[in-house]
Amino acid sequence: MKSIRAKYLVLILCCILVTNITIVVAGVKNANGILSEDSTTILNLQCTKEANEMNRILGGISQSVKQISNYALEQIGDPQELLSNQEQQDSYVEKLREISVNAAETTDGAVAVYLRFNKDLTSPKAGFFITKEARSGRFIDHELTDLSQYAEDDMNHVGWYYIPMENGKGTWLDPYENQNLGIYMISYVIPIYKDDVPIAVVGMDIDMSLLRTRVSKMQVYDSGYAFLWSAGGDLLYHPDYPEGVKREEFFSRIEQMRQLSNKAKTQGEPLMYKWEKEKKYLRSQQLDNGMTFSICVEQSEIDEPVNRFIRTSVMLLLGLMAVSILFTIYITGIMVRPIRKLTESAQKMIEGDLDVDIVCESEDEVGVLAESFHQMARKLKEQLVYIRNLAYFDSLTGVKNKTAYEEMVGNLEDHMKAKDAMFAVVVMDINNLKHMNDTYGHELGDRLISDSVSIMKKIFPQDRLYRIGGDEFVALLSAAEIPSCRDRLIEFQKEIARFNTTRRAYKEELHVAAGASIYDEERDKTYTSVFRRADSRMYKDKIGQKKMQQDGGTVR
Repeated sequence: MKSIRAKYLVLILCCILVTNITIVVAGVKNANGILSEDSTTILNLQCTKEANEMNRILGGISQSVKQISNYALEQIGDPQELLSNQEQQDSYVEKLREISVNAAETTDGAVAVYLRFNKDLTSPKAGFFITKEARSGRFIDHELTDLSQYAEDDMNHVGWYYIPMENGKGTWLDPYENQNLGIYMISYVIPIYKDDVPIAVVGMDIDMSLLRTRVSKMQVYDSGYAFLWSAGGDLLYHPDYPEGVKREEFFSRIEQMRQLSNKAKTQGEPLMYKWEKEKKYLRSQQLDNGMTFSICVEQSEIDEPVNRFIRTSVMLLLGLMAVSILFTIYITGIMVRPIRKLTESAQKMIEGDLDVDIVCESEDEVGVLAESFHQMARKLKEQLVYIRNLAYFDSLTGVKNKTAYEEMVGNLEDHMKAKDAMFAVVVMDINNLKHMNDTYGHELGDRLISDSVSIMKKIFPQDRLYRIGGDEFVALLSAAEIPSCRDRLIEFQKEIARFNTTRRAYKEELHVAAGASIYDEERDKTYTSVFRRADSRMYKDKIGQKKMQQDGGTVR
């Protein structure tokens, strides 16, 4: 190797090899970190999304019970007279029965709603107990349980009465077999006090099969699955134990599973562990009623994007090495400048600049090499954009999702603390979505949601329109848009009426309840205060629309 040309060829070849290896290794390292982080983010987001959906169901129950209890408290008057005057007590029960049935009918999963008076101050069978008839789906009166016939520790018969009374506050009960109905359920119950006198309890029950079915149908990658624990530590659902297992019946396998779920819940990030020679990721989150929701995925599947990228990069490296050697042998004179530019572009990619413009004027192997890295940068950028869209946009409607909404709420509260906030919140809820899904199928239900959002986009700013639940949406109006808030709500209902008249594709009309509230700096200390007013007005609108439909009228 005495010739200058040979030495030059060796030098160029070495430089090319080093450059290519540096580019690929650095790209693999950089992409490995990005894809691993994104995979973890997706797992976190999926766990949070599914947990939020179950919290939405639980929240619907608790919100309905709170509304009933607030109304019940407002109607009490003199508690002593109420408890001693049978005529007044009957009138009170009738008022509460109507609003309770309305609340139960609009609450997902509700199977029973009840009000029971303090057995020590009146009859042990005073109040009402309304249950959902399995065949017709209507809520009808059920025989009242005689509270005096059961011991206070008889959880399956009267735990729903004594536990909230003892706690003195709204209480979620652990799942139990309700012996009065023969249903495995969970309950949310609130005791009602007036002048420190315990008057009654109001509560609502939800069939545990609703949550079990939802957990069983959750799709977690291809190999993953979800499972559910009670607040007391019972296994409520697992693919291997679909009917659940009581804590006292645990054996070492299930106890180990419970400890892993608690550890994952505590650390708040996916936990990697080994189970029967398989490495897995476990993510757990506590629900609003104290239950623990967990999802589990095999490590090989969640790491597949990283492994696939590494394999592709290695193959690309081998190809690049072969191309570089051939290219250097035949065209050594023109290699220096393109390689230098390629190295500079590669360095920008290493630093995370995926918008790097890789330009090569030649149409030979160096040009192919440059184009390959350009495509790699473009693909990486597209994948990052796709992942970010998954995190912030709802795939069905195209509007922003619950994650984007929570981020917006955080920003708004920062402005509220700085005293520079001015906004209005509009809460919208699609009526009868569950009925449409159950009657005509989820495909028509999705179309109902899409048509509703299309109307929302005409009236409210799309970049501040959020889907925060299956059928619930929020629109945020700026200071300049606040004066038009009322007109927008009126126009929104007109648009729905026009849709039902001219373009409706359903056997039943589309109805969307809406309510709005404007931020008041003196009155509102948190965003939740503004939202609750808007939500309450929406709920009143929903009841009004439902009543008009029942009376044969048309919502305008």
